[in-house]
Amino acid sequence: MVWEADCVACAPWMVFPGKFSLKPTSSSGTDEQKPSRGSRKALRHSGRRNLAANRQTRMLADLALVGCYNKTYMPAAERDRIMLASAKRNLAAMSYFGLTEYQKISQYIFEETFNLRFAIPFEQHNTTVSTVTMNSLTPAQRNRIDQLNALDIELYAFAKKLMFQRFERLKAKDNDFEVRFAHLGNLGVRSGVTEFNWDSNIDDLPSNEHH
Repeated sequence: MVWEADCVACAPWMVFPGKFSLKPTSSSGTDEQKPSRGSRKALRHSGRRNLAANRQTRMLADLALVGCYNKTYMPAAERDRIMLASAKRNLAAMSYFGLTEYQKISQYIFEETFNLRFAIPFEQHNTTVSTVTMNSLTPAQRNRIDQLNALDIELYAFAKKLMFQRFERLKAKDNDFEVRFAHLGNLGVRSGVTEFNWDSNIDDLPSNEHH
């Protein structure tokens, strides 16, 4: 039900992947902006694909560069190249991002980037739902998943490299790194910083803002 109602704004069009349709974002669209019969057919075809494949790359990329969900806009290889480059560029432009597999490093980067301190340390869970699922698959199934998500795999490698580069730069500037990193979540280690706690921040909101 939720998927049917979801839509994505792309260029001058609203894309409804669940319904395989396009609608203009405003009533001022010209005939030249309206999708052709071929683009509608391409959208219907793309809608039958599994949109979970390379989802991270697609969500971070500027899809207007590749014709949104119109698979006939350009060759597949060119589309993938542009979309991946756009996703990498947008990720690098973010002030902060973290990776689930590196909770402690992600917390340190956040705190040093924004000069905020969490009252508790981030928790590292070595087993996730995806890990359990992957362990139950055959080698052929894993290879197929890797093929379908080749862009996301490359994007993850880029994100991991970039995150560790940021970590090393922050680490090099921190004279108290060893103490700081060993006591993440302990507000008494360093004074003169902004203390931030998600739980207390939520508790301070008026009751009508919880909903």
